Amino acid sequence: MKIYCIGIGGIGLSALARYYKHEGHTVLGSDSTSSQLIGVLRKEEIPVSIGTYVADITSDIDLVVYTIAIAPDNEELARARELGIPCMSYPEALGEVTKKKTTIAVCGTHGKTTTTAMTYYALKACGINPTVIIGSLLTDGGTNFIPGDSEYLIVEACEYKRSFLNLHPTHVIVTNIEADHLDYYKDYDDVHRAFQSFADKIPESGFLVTHSNVLLETKGKKITTDDVAAEDISLTVLGNHNKENAQLVIALARAFNLDESKIREGLNSFPGTWRRLEYKGRTEHAVTVYDDCGHHPTEIKATLQALRER
Repeated sequence: MKIYCIGIGGIGLSALARYYKHEGHTVLGSDSTSSQLIGVLRKEEIPVSIGTYVADITSDIDLVVYTIAIAPDNEELARARELGIPCMSYPEALGEVTKKKTTIAVCGTHGKTTTTAMTYYALKACGINPTVIIGSLLTDGGTNFIPGDSEYLIVEACEYKRSFLNLHPTHVIVTNIEADHLDYYKDYDDVHRAFQSFADKIPESGFLVTHSNVLLETKGKKITTDDVAAEDISLTVLGNHNKENAQLVIALARAFNLDESKIREGLNSFPGTWRRLEYKGRTEHAVTVYDDCGHHPTEIKATLQALRER
């Protein structure tokens, strides 16, 4: 197929574009501004135009995938629809990918990026090579897409505008649920209903892995972290909140009957992800610098607590 991506520089859509390229499709796209991610795409021979180029939308394109961040009147999207080209949002397109694999979807108000990456490191330590699409960059390698050769796909599942309801998960990890994205959701109950709708998509053969204080039901098997002691977890990354994330990965690994000692080795080797308490270095005046994108009050508290412990 020939696939055109509008907003290809986005953290999610750039990963999906790289997945398409790895699967043998012809991929190109556009974005409003240049970025580090666009540089990565170009190195992988994915052409990217900066700006809006309606002329790039030609009748030989088989599919247009667009970020939900673009304006409803985007000229490239309008042209694609005029030509009758199938158009899908990024969440819709990612949903089609999840149909093809045993999909482990990681969601939650906080920690989903880190937990997605931790799950990858844990499975990799057990000799399983999953495909990964993550909403950040791994510190080790600086990538948001990892091609795998196993049946497993690990994806970060975003709750904003109920995007994750486009996915078809086999197993789901829920880190936590709090009131967030209140530009879209009415209140906490509205947020919780969205997560319950996502949990409802788990098949009977699947697992819902979460902490016992997260009140969700599933027709699959519900697994909690009650039997995984946080104080027994050793990590390179900072903070009790990361130990809580690791508890979820260990609980999932136990459900898969994987070697727990290898799982813990994998978790301990996890170096972190981009802008999640990311160590940047020290200044000439011996000031230690970390970069963190946490903005929700709970995230800020967790970051400050981790740094004080350090």
